[in-house]
Amino acid sequence: MKILYLVRHARAELGSHTKEDVKRELMPSGIEDALKMGQRLLAQHAQPQLIVASSATRTLATAELIASKLHVSATSIQQESKLYNASFKVWLDVIHDLDEQYERVMLVGHNPGITQTVNYFGGEDIASMPTAGVYAVSFDVEDWQAVHGQGATALFFDSPKFKA
Repeated sequence: MKILYLVRHARAELGSHTKEDVKRELMPSGIEDALKMGQRLLAQHAQPQLIVASSATRTLATAELIASKLHVSATSIQQESKLYNASFKVWLDVIHDLDEQYERVMLVGHNPGITQTVNYFGGEDIASMPTAGVYAVSFDVEDWQAVHGQGATALFFDSPKFKA
């Protein structure tokens, strides 16, 4: 069995002409939301063995904050530049390329690709994955290459916007 935790980065500072988009940092409310979601994931017994995050500052910070609440080592976080503003097809390629030794993986990235991925796996019609939102899905397969939408089982969907 394979489990994916799909996470959109927490709320980040607005873009500006003086800072590259990839270097945007989390806002204080984004830091708070990422920590809150880490606590909620801990309550859900989420234990990713690997966290793969876009190379953007805001996604790496989100991954690190959530990992700290899950007691997951920072060495278990990998940067994947392909996830930066990636399309659904790239998200699927990254998933299919995951190392088979991992059963539980968290991917942290951006809209619109994450929303498209969640909708593909969940059969949902989410207009926009909320910041710091988490969608967990499982697959009764042995190989990440076999992961596809029709074989997905939704586990939970949570967001800081939802009441705990």
